[in-house]
Amino acid sequence: MKNDNYNKSAKSSIDLQISALKKLKKSIGSSFNKAVKTIGDCQSKCILVGVGKSGHLANLIASSLNSIGASSFALQSAADAAHGDLGAISTSTKKDILILISNSGSSSELNTIISYSKKHNITLIGITSKKSSILYKTANIKILIPEVKEAGEGAIVPSSSLITQASIGSSLVIAVMKYKKHGIKVFRKLHPGGTLSKKLLSSGDLMVKTPFVSENYKMKKIFLTFFVFLIMFIVTAKADLVKPNIGIKPYQVVKIQLSGLMKNDEPNIDNGIKQTWEFAHPNNQKNTGPLENFKTMLKGKSYSMLLNHSEHQVIEIYFSEDIATYEVTVLDLEKKYYKLELKKKLGIVSM
Repeated sequence: MKNDNYNKSAKSSIDLQISALKKLKKSIGSSFNKAVKTIGDCQSKCILVGVGKSGHLANLIASSLNSIGASSFALQSAADAAHGDLGAISTSTKKDILILISNSGSSSELNTIISYSKKHNITLIGITSKKSSILYKTANIKILIPEVKEAGEGAIVPSSSLITQASIGSSLVIAVMKYKKHGIKVFRKLHPGGTLSKKLLSSGDLMVKTPFVSENYKMKKIFLTFFVFLIMFIVTAKADLVKPNIGIKPYQVVKIQLSGLMKNDEPNIDNGIKQTWEFAHPNNQKNTGPLENFKTMLKGKSYSMLLNHSEHQVIEIYFSEDIATYEVTVLDLEKKYYKLELKKKLGIVSM
């Protein structure tokens, strides 16, 4: 049997990608600066949408923007926008901004999103390699990346083009961080988990910090906050389940559920699952109940990583009057990371 050596193929692919990045470097211009300032000044959210393989990059860029304090999230796909996901885009006074990524810039899936952005005067940043495309022509801020040769036989597999998109995305993140003057302290605050965060720890992070209250802070609010924490402490100490009520905010509900599952068997077996069930959406309770069936579901392959997990992080990625969406990162007992999405609707969190 012939021993094929694929090193030559790999080096050829990398050479094409290096060439693509050199072209990208030369293409950076004033539109890049406009995009940085627009993202940095955004008072709402940056919503990213990618077509095809670019959709995966949209998720990566959104996650990185969140890490530097620029609230962002990615729609699952451009096609899903026409099936309800447009509702995630805020059109109120503090409008979201849209970042669309498409190599061709002419995919039919873009039409619905572009029309929606124009109708509601939403700022659109377009990243594409085709100057003749609808995305380039309609975008408020046009980032034209170079047309590059893809690697491999027939040059049909997205490779060099994805490298240029990933590079322009990460470059935007770094530039926005510089524009917002958000350095290591902000990144450490928003990225507390993992090896990277440990590298950024300062001596102050290893000390117990005394809470600081400014002089103009209302004592009434301080007392109320203290009272709420005192009640929560007493409830926990007695091992009673926290019951849903209008005073508990969506973020607190998510933390209550996750904290329960993190110590699922404390002080009693499956106490965390029972706590999660208390705040499950009525439709979820109807579809996954009764409680014993809900327990079986959470102990199954799809959700077992939540039980007795090591740590978790919650990031708010969308909030309006009737719905809130949170991205949850969980580190399980086997030191594996998982990402989930929790949604809060009409006062109750669904899980």
